[in-house]
Amino acid sequence: MPQEPEQAMPPKPLQEAIDWLVKLRDENLSDAESHAFADWLTQDVAHADAFAKAERLFDNMVLAAQLPLSATTNSLTAQAMQIRRAKSSPPWNYRPWLTIPLVLAAAWLFAVTLVLPSQAHLFDSYFSDYHTNTGEIRDIQLADGSRILLNTDTAVSVDLPNK
Repeated sequence: MPQEPEQAMPPKPLQEAIDWLVKLRDENLSDAESHAFADWLTQDVAHADAFAKAERLFDNMVLAAQLPLSATTNSLTAQAMQIRRAKSSPPWNYRPWLTIPLVLAAAWLFAVTLVLPSQAHLFDSYFSDYHTNTGEIRDIQLADGSRILLNTDTAVSVDLPNK
């Protein structure tokens, strides 16, 4: 005698995600339940994936419910595909000609970021009275008899009072 196939149940994380999706749609959701959901969601990456899959299933059910009942199976499939394409298309107009300039601008910005820290004080050496390069230490005696010891990569402008 043939046995009846067991009713296929979704995997445990997906079933839990569906249960959470139903609870989250309830108007009387308590703070404790929302914290419990957040805890469940952060316990495992599989939980987040399962919840995303449950949301997609729910969205597909909503789309299927919106389709007209008189349509044939082929037209239902075509309409569902049209709705899915419309929903999955980005809200902005994709401009492929803009991709290359954006990539070049990002690469240029990255290169400038790498170069600028070493050049951040480029004009300090031009506009200062005394400066040292990397690895250089200088002992300078000023006009009033005081001394300055400049460490590596340092610049200083001196403004002595007139007597």
